[in-house]
Amino acid sequence: MAAVAVAGAATAQVSVTGALGFGWEGVSPAVGGSTTGIKVTDGNVKFSASEDLGGGMSVLTAMDIQSRGRDTTIAGRDASITLVTGFGGFTLGAVEAGNGILGLGGAGAPVIGLDGNTAGTGSGVLDGGVNVNIAKYSLPLGNGIGISVARTDAANALKGTNAGNTYGATYSMDPISAAFDYTDAALAKRTRVSGSYDLGVVKLGAGYQTRKFTGATSTNKQTVLGVSAPYGAFTFGLNYSTNKQSTANISNKGTDVGVSYALSKRTNVYAQMQSVTIGTGDASKTTRVKMVTSF
Repeated sequence: MAAVAVAGAATAQVSVTGALGFGWEGVSPAVGGSTTGIKVTDGNVKFSASEDLGGGMSVLTAMDIQSRGRDTTIAGRDASITLVTGFGGFTLGAVEAGNGILGLGGAGAPVIGLDGNTAGTGSGVLDGGVNVNIAKYSLPLGNGIGISVARTDAANALKGTNAGNTYGATYSMDPISAAFDYTDAALAKRTRVSGSYDLGVVKLGAGYQTRKFTGATSTNKQTVLGVSAPYGAFTFGLNYSTNKQSTANISNKGTDVGVSYALSKRTNVYAQMQSVTIGTGDASKTTRVKMVTSF
């Protein structure tokens, strides 16, 4: 039995990674008084494991746990298991389906992030993440091209009210990365396209999304433009986003500016400033200085 246990362990590769960040933040909302203080900005531990099944097959497992210091909730984040075969990968997971255009469209700028919007209100401009259960099939076609199809259901609610299917395609070959997907869900249909171009001295990004709810007479449109530029240990970045829908009286916009300085390969210091305007109201502003280290 001991020999079997050792043999099993020898075929599995396990890693533990994570990050922890603290910073000072000041928030001036459009309505109400300003707040300032020290807070934990980042904190998570991720367990990853891979197992070689032989015959060109393997299993990849990952579980992420949010942990941000004393008196804060320890919460589960993304968890998934993927079967890798010679004819594609099959993934099952409970994940946050995040904003689909900010990753490439934001150009990797060291900013706070303009996602987090909910139905035209909230602190963000672009759509925020939604927790879902997902079943996904991905197939690399070569030459940097990949395709996928996914089924998403509401987390912990089996099918849910807005279950849907997403069909996607990606391209990644320096200096260009691009992504496209179309979602046909019970309550809405959505199209997203984004891309980035790395010029070396600067990276440019752009993203565009359209979404129309069932029975709606207008289409919600969201855009992001991003730029980031490395200069020695510094990286400078800027994002600008809009969210518009005439019949729902939505016309939101936001600007995100940030700079990071690499103290080492694992530790960075950030200075960030964000301005968000929801509708015709006054802009809310967030200023943050933080240090983040990863392991």
